Amino acid sequence: MGGMEEAKDRATLLTIVRNMDPYAKKTTIYVFYDDRKQFDSPIKSKQGEGHAETRFKNKFFPRLLEVIRKERNRNRLKTPVGEPVPVTLEINRTPCDACSADNLSEIVEKNVAASRDPESGVPKIKLIVNASSITKEDWRSFEQSSAKAISAMKEKGIEIRVSTIWNLLETKLKRLAQFEYAGRKYEPWEIEKFKREAPDVQRLIEQAAALLNQRTDRERPPKK
Repeated sequence: MGGMEEAKDRATLLTIVRNMDPYAKKTTIYVFYDDRKQFDSPIKSKQGEGHAETRFKNKFFPRLLEVIRKERNRNRLKTPVGEPVPVTLEINRTPCDACSADNLSEIVEKNVAASRDPESGVPKIKLIVNASSITKEDWRSFEQSSAKAISAMKEKGIEIRVSTIWNLLETKLKRLAQFEYAGRKYEPWEIEKFKREAPDVQRLIEQAAALLNQRTDRERPPKK
């Protein structure tokens, strides 16, 4: 049994590695809520249903709200009553500008509006985005996430963070005898390359924060 469990753990871990590859062809989102409970399967883009963020908004988020509502009614949430329930998107790249505005910001706007009515039973959530790289058309091309779009998300109350997923994965991968899965081999130097994407995300977050501060300063009434 031990060998079977070890093989299953290896396959699960290396599936996460493959999904969180910053240079993967598809965006992947792992969804967690409350105290890091995982919700459903990883979300990817799908023909006819759009980007991963679009599918999360249209197909997964309504079901997630229902799960949160039921768990709140059964006193199964760790989040204190009256506080928004954290919903964390662990994502292998930042949302593109269109997804930032049309999907994630829209989710927050509609949720805030619906949760203001206590009779609606809609739980209020706090959306957190953990990104491990900046989205690009390919690894050599221009960035498709702008500081302006990230700033707009922050203004809506979305928390943007640099994902630490590759630090965690590296620790776990070092315990494996091999990094190969489904014909794809991950070498230690490659893991280091993935980790080097994190400072770019931090730079984008800092630029977004600076834009937000500039906007706040402009809107602040002049001193008399």
